[in-house]
Amino acid sequence: PLLVARQYTAGGTDAGEVYLLATTADAQWHNMQGLPVFPILISQLQAHATRAQTPGVRNLDPDGVLTVRVDPARHRPDVAVAPTSAPDDVVTFAGTVGEGSAGDGSGAPTDPLDVAVPMRALQGYGLFEVRRELHAGGAEREYVARNPLLAEGELEPLSAGTLRSTLPDSAQERVTIVRAADGAAAVRDLSAQSSLWRWLGLLMVYCALEMPRVAGLGVAFIIGLWLDVLTGNLLGEHAMRLVILTHVVARFRFRIRFFPVGQQALAVFGLMLNDRILSLWVRLFAGDGWPPWSFWLSPLVAMMLWPWLFLVMDRLRMRGRQRSGSGTA
Repeated sequence: PLLVARQYTAGGTDAGEVYLLATTADAQWHNMQGLPVFPILISQLQAHATRAQTPGVRNLDPDGVLTVRVDPARHRPDVAVAPTSAPDDVVTFAGTVGEGSAGDGSGAPTDPLDVAVPMRALQGYGLFEVRRELHAGGAEREYVARNPLLAEGELEPLSAGTLRSTLPDSAQERVTIVRAADGAAAVRDLSAQSSLWRWLGLLMVYCALEMPRVAGLGVAFIIGLWLDVLTGNLLGEHAMRLVILTHVVARFRFRIRFFPVGQQALAVFGLMLNDRILSLWVRLFAGDGWPPWSFWLSPLVAMMLWPWLFLVMDRLRMRGRQRSGSGTA
């Protein structure tokens, strides 16, 4: 999505801001408007747009007080205030005699009255109508805006845990939360990365078992860095995980290599479970919060894929040895 804000002026003074939020209706490209985070964004944008731009006599915050001058010769000694969205919710405020005012001998003041309208006595935000009833009938109307506090209109960056909790359970496994330069949390889709890592991890396990000269720690480190750059993930995360995975396989190579395929699948489950624990440690260290239950499905999927992958890779390796006429175990 694209969010653009622009200030405009009228007569050389700031007249307000315009916000444009553009997104697509194609859910295959982007479906933000269907996610729970979208109403949060709109609410924050609305709070920011309705904040007090130029606090003054007619644009007050909830702690402000509006002073309305009433002429007893023309107006009744009270003021009625009601929100424009609900004209029947009228609140009446009585006036007090201004300093230096005098009466006409009958006890009625003749000097203007100051009617205080505290914003705390009103409910809600927005535009309010202030009415001064005339003795001759009718009323004089003016308008005042009751705005949220400036602090309430500031856009607060969402924490990683809050942003993750707004996503569906099915999407939480496919995304990671990255921290932008300004401290705000953003979502990055890692569904392709998760699948790529699973296959790459299984290939590295096979190569470390059957072709240790090809799949060394240096090769694992370089491939891990390449995957970090390709996915835009935390630099070094996949490199560390792949090096640890390769080292553990090389450490127990002579045992795992001669296991039946079923026992090898169980060993692969343990290796991938250890990798999940490392990934969880990195996520918690980065402040992403606890992952959903689907986060732990990867070792189980890898265990079920291992027998088929082992058979295919073993057959390809044997064909390569037959063609070259030589090879190593």
